Amino acid sequence: MIKLLLLLSLSLCLCSCKNKNTKQGNEAFVKFVFSQSGEDENYSIKLTKSDTIFLEERFPKPVKRYYAILTDAVRKKLNLMLDTLNLGRFDTMYIQESLADGVFYKFYLQNDTLVKAISIYGYKAPEVIYPFAEWLDSFAKTVTKYPINRKVSFGDLTGVNPPSVPPPTKTSD
Repeated sequence: MIKLLLLLSLSLCLCSCKNKNTKQGNEAFVKFVFSQSGEDENYSIKLTKSDTIFLEERFPKPVKRYYAILTDAVRKKLNLMLDTLNLGRFDTMYIQESLADGVFYKFYLQNDTLVKAISIYGYKAPEVIYPFAEWLDSFAKTVTKYPINRKVSFGDLTGVNPPSVPPPTKTSD
């Protein structure tokens, strides 16, 4: 009888611990980074499981770094949008070759089952991605930001940052 009660108590304890750990299981992301680079702006926004958002504006210079607070309402909306969009179904790159002055988007999503990066330049991506990018852009511009001095890693920003300008060539007279 004591063994039965002990076994029952142990199984109840394990079940309740499992429920506590899976409370965050409905999150669409562990880490999500959105970057945008265009003619007059270059920035990234990083979200993790915490309520802190990090932003970095690289253009116009000087580089500015911020943090902001992610509200529960915005987190729920972002989770719903990511679940609905399902970034895992898209290719990793959509590049419009003939475009010279377009906007570059980069999405990076990491969750329990997926690590995915999508680069977009121009209008070659599926149409459903662009409203999401516009929502993220609007959110990044309107969220209340607080300056910080520390560097934050936004991961691989290949394509987001323009190549450095080579030094001028010396001409011999």
